[in-house]
Amino acid sequence: MKTEEGNGWSVTWDGSVSLYLRLHPNVEPALLARKAQSLLDKNIKKTPEGSERNFSVFFQEISEIYLGPVMSMEFHQKGDRLYVYIFSILGLFLIIIAGINYINLSIADFHNRSKEIGVRKILGARKNQIALQIVLESTAFCLFSLLISYLILYLIFPELLQKLDPRLSVEMLIEGNVITTVSIITTLLILLSTAYPAFQLGINKPIGDLKNISGFGNKSSSARTLLVVQFAISILCISATLIINNQIDFIERKDLGYDRHNVITLVMPDEYPTGKAAVLKNQLANLKGVETVSYSYYHITGVPYFKGWYQVELHGEMKQIELNEVFVDHDYLRAMNIKLVAGRNFDPSNPADNHTAFIVNETAVRKFGWADPIGKRITLAVSENNEEKWEGSVIGVVKDFNTRPLREPIEPLVIRLQYDGFPGYALNVKVNGEITRILPAIKSMYENVLPGFIADYRLVEDMYNKQYDNERKALNALQFGTWIIILISSIGIFSLSIYFSIKRMKEFGIRKVVGAPSWDISYLHVTDFMRIALLANIFALPLAYWLMKEWLDSFAYKVQLNEFIFPGVALFSFILVVVSAGYSSIRAGRMNPVDVIKAQ
Repeated sequence: MKTEEGNGWSVTWDGSVSLYLRLHPNVEPALLARKAQSLLDKNIKKTPEGSERNFSVFFQEISEIYLGPVMSMEFHQKGDRLYVYIFSILGLFLIIIAGINYINLSIADFHNRSKEIGVRKILGARKNQIALQIVLESTAFCLFSLLISYLILYLIFPELLQKLDPRLSVEMLIEGNVITTVSIITTLLILLSTAYPAFQLGINKPIGDLKNISGFGNKSSSARTLLVVQFAISILCISATLIINNQIDFIERKDLGYDRHNVITLVMPDEYPTGKAAVLKNQLANLKGVETVSYSYYHITGVPYFKGWYQVELHGEMKQIELNEVFVDHDYLRAMNIKLVAGRNFDPSNPADNHTAFIVNETAVRKFGWADPIGKRITLAVSENNEEKWEGSVIGVVKDFNTRPLREPIEPLVIRLQYDGFPGYALNVKVNGEITRILPAIKSMYENVLPGFIADYRLVEDMYNKQYDNERKALNALQFGTWIIILISSIGIFSLSIYFSIKRMKEFGIRKVVGAPSWDISYLHVTDFMRIALLANIFALPLAYWLMKEWLDSFAYKVQLNEFIFPGVALFSFILVVVSAGYSSIRAGRMNPVDVIKAQ
């Protein structure tokens, strides 16, 4: 942008510029943005045709650069705040489930020790001494477990990093904020696991403790409630893992409308000698194993970077419409295996194509309502003074192809030849055979033709996959976390099933005495946990359906949400109950009723 005295400001480059400002503490960013926009609107000149120019100002805090919304002309890959929330919630789920297990087992353990507590009370132990004993024992267990978990995590952390993010380091485990967070969680776990047992055992009378009559409740309703929460979290994580995995599989199988598997893109440097561009292209095309070579302004997985205002023929009139635009050479469609559905490709033997030929995609044809798109007029003024004007017609229509992540729908697109004779920043090489065998010859040829430049290349398939790194990291974390959650839940069910079977042994003994078969006792014990699983499914499955539908709706192209996944998850949860509680149920069914009744 430049200033012309008395004539306002003239925009000399159509694009986006990042300007970093340090604001005064008392300045409101939104107010400053409005003032800057007003200043631009007042001073920027109109076009020679008299139309208004659009120049906008957007303010963004530095802390929002990586996780904030994508700003105009931002080419680099950004993070997604959604997956930060996913990782945080998954970590919270793991803590909750582990905490529930520990609290349940803590309550069961202290309930079984009620006679010991009663004897201590008779011998003169005070309530605060009993409470202190409970707190100290739980603290010792938690601290010892914390030490073991740090050692295990230190050993497996390098493997985890390869799955999640290799840029992370094991030293993060001893950072101040990590240690503070772990300390707070450990303290909360100790308090939650000791508060209820300490209070209940403290207020019980000694005679009640000796008779094993406590306020914990014969049916341990608190333990069952916590088990429902634990099961619901497990069901939610299993459902999410299956659906996210289906979407990732869909992304990997999706037909993008171009061949992403056999193309190498050489990234051309900013100031390479364009006079050698044709030589490089021809020599690469003559290499064994190379099918087609083509220049484009940018690589296919990032375009269209630019949008331009075009005059398009609609219903016999020329209308101004903003279109995505891609700049290529004559061989681009063949190199990327993009299919023509109507008309023709650019013709290298026809010089007029350079400023008169346009190819559009199917979406543009549908949006413009063209029954016969071939021959429809399109005009573009490249420079402010119309020094290079493109005025021509549509010569072809290509099948829609995805150049953006699948979260975004395909938009109307116009493809045209490069302008100003500049070949572009991407040299696309379509190969036939193993890329690893052909790549050394391509790099050697590049560096021979352009001495002093190192061949910088990308595999188009890798560039496409990189767009979904966040989703894959989320899936890896979710899979790992879900397996841990299933393991912890199984251990919890197994432990509590043994505890509940011991508490109900007298009941089971009486049932056997009056004629109940062993399988009936086992069934009675397992169905108690099946009811817990059923209740957890009733709460968790609708929530999982809603959350996963919302997540899938963030993709313009997605797998259909398979409702049969949820009955499958419910069935798996019931199988998990049977397997986890099976040992205690068989043990309860086979017990000798006479021995049980005598022991009670």
